[in-house]
Amino acid sequence: MTIIAHAQNTIYQIVYSTESKILRRVVIAEQDWRYHFFHRLKPGESCIYAPAGNNDELPEWENHVFNATGVVPPDSRCAVVRNGVVIGFCGADPALDEASEEGGSLVLLNGRHFGIGDRYRY
Repeated sequence: MTIIAHAQNTIYQIVYSTESKILRRVVIAEQDWRYHFFHRLKPGESCIYAPAGNNDELPEWENHVFNATGVVPPDSRCAVVRNGVVIGFCGADPALDEASEEGGSLVLLNGRHFGIGDRYRY
């Protein structure tokens, strides 16, 4: 296991969906972060800036979103569905993203379990 020590002035740009609060990406800036070029937000995205913590993992970043919005960020796991059949999976927000598969659509799983080839009714 490799442990990466962050400088004291490391900061995160935590980007999430404004509507659903799904975590979209985390940009990590070290050293002179005030001058670092953070990711520009796309329509429908919001962000917060937070200092690096002791546990730099998904639950900590989701906790920052919760503290800023009062909403627990939902899981971003989606099924890619075409013609009522599950053809794949990805992390996405159906309100902001499109399926890369032609004719496919994204369905947020919300804890439901599907496998490739399963039928899905809208």
